[in-house]
Amino acid sequence: MPEETTDGTPIPSETLGGDGSEISLSVLRQGDTSDLDGELGCGFVAEDEQGAYLVMMGVVQGEERNVRRIRIGDYVQPVFSTETGFGSLSDGDTFSTQGMSLTLTTDEQVNDQTEVVAHHATLMVQRMDGAERSYDGIWSCGP
Repeated sequence: MPEETTDGTPIPSETLGGDGSEISLSVLRQGDTSDLDGELGCGFVAEDEQGAYLVMMGVVQGEERNVRRIRIGDYVQPVFSTETGFGSLSDGDTFSTQGMSLTLTTDEQVNDQTEVVAHHATLMVQRMDGAERSYDGIWSCGP
């Protein structure tokens, strides 16, 4: 059932297709990522948000799978990829979690004069029932 304003007017959904239910990512909390290991990390922060929707840690020269977390509503989900090594993530990636696939596409670099490399990016979330929603934001990687 779509959300409504106080006068009963439906609020337009940002989720397209599927069974009509929202795809709703939430900002990760500190405890959600405390068990992630790796030398360097990346995070996706959506426009107008104060925290990351997606966090990843990886080993620069390693062949281990990168470890990621995402919060869907109130639930933290591990996110998996076939790519290994930290270098595979600086330009985006495609990965999956329970019933969803996520595609991160990077665009122009944001020049912030630090060790962190940041890009304008889009995170497309697609659910198995055909629903999809995209989030625009910043994908940043570094120490």
